[in-house]
Amino acid sequence: MRICQLFTDAVDFFYPTHCISCHSIVSSKDVFCLYCATKCKATDHFKIQNNETKARTLLRVDVRWSAALFTYVKHGHVQKAIHMIKYGGRKDIAIKWGKLFGENYLSAVGRELADVIIPIPVHYKRRRKRGYNQSEVFAKGISLITGIKIINNLLVKQSNQITLTQQSRESRFLQVRESFALSKKNSLQGKIVLLVDDVLTTGATIEAAVEKLNGSGCKEIDLGFIALAKN
Repeated sequence: MRICQLFTDAVDFFYPTHCISCHSIVSSKDVFCLYCATKCKATDHFKIQNNETKARTLLRVDVRWSAALFTYVKHGHVQKAIHMIKYGGRKDIAIKWGKLFGENYLSAVGRELADVIIPIPVHYKRRRKRGYNQSEVFAKGISLITGIKIINNLLVKQSNQITLTQQSRESRFLQVRESFALSKKNSLQGKIVLLVDDVLTTGATIEAAVEKLNGSGCKEIDLGFIALAKN
């Protein structure tokens, strides 16, 4: 353990990382400096069963449990970090936050852990352009802590839609409803699934994915996010 710490200290010294928001030097394990970190609003979802993240999805689908690490504020620090994850190649941030989610998931009171993790997929054209799916990388961080297996090839994105950010909840849901498909049938029979994505906004995307997974025979579904967007 001491040797590992010495190695980490050496890496931090010779190859320092920088705060995503203000660019000051931080430890390799941190995303933000101490000041910017205080500006990121962490949620209390891991302590509250009927939290805002779960309430956001209950209008159309029923899930067992749901949580997000942070509140997503427009032009805020978390938004900057997620933008870097998606468009700046910063997979390391998604891994770090996946590990943080995994730690919280393990310690959540009264939890029976999921059997598998399924990331929300992206269309192959978007994946090819970006080089990866940020939700898969987030899932990898969770898996590293919890040991839960990731399944990447069961839920498939069939259409490459234009951005839905500015559309209403109803419009978003109608457009994404048929955009997902299952590549295999009944491979989730009796299992608890942890379905993960980067940001929960209106809930349309996650609800459409839950509808598809319910057709796979899974027992129950948990939801996990990096952040919950404010209404």
